[in-house]
Amino acid sequence: KKNSNILPPYYKDINYNIKLIAKNILILSLLYSISFKNTRYIEKRYILDKNINRQLILYNKNTMALLTLFILKKNSKLRLCINYRYLNKAIVKNHYLILLILKLIDKLRGAK
Repeated sequence: KKNSNILPPYYKDINYNIKLIAKNILILSLLYSISFKNTRYIEKRYILDKNINRQLILYNKNTMALLTLFILKKNSKLRLCINYRYLNKAIVKNHYLILLILKLIDKLRGAK
């Protein structure tokens, strides 16, 4: 929890962007209404506001809505669960062989 308050610096050229198969893809998943008890819990804890202010949750820039649920944990707290199946189907797959990357790292190990 202590480390989640500090974000790493943003590097425009280094940070990862997800590339989609089609730019204007519209994916909607199932909608579920949230219970009054869960709504009260979220409002009481300011979960969304705190995480948006810390930029752990960012506003969506895509035409995509993913199923988001709050699951009750054993300690009576809620866990945010997001179904990424539809997003995973729409992502451009980058196939890099890990073995080749490891060989390249070995070759560059002593380079100056």
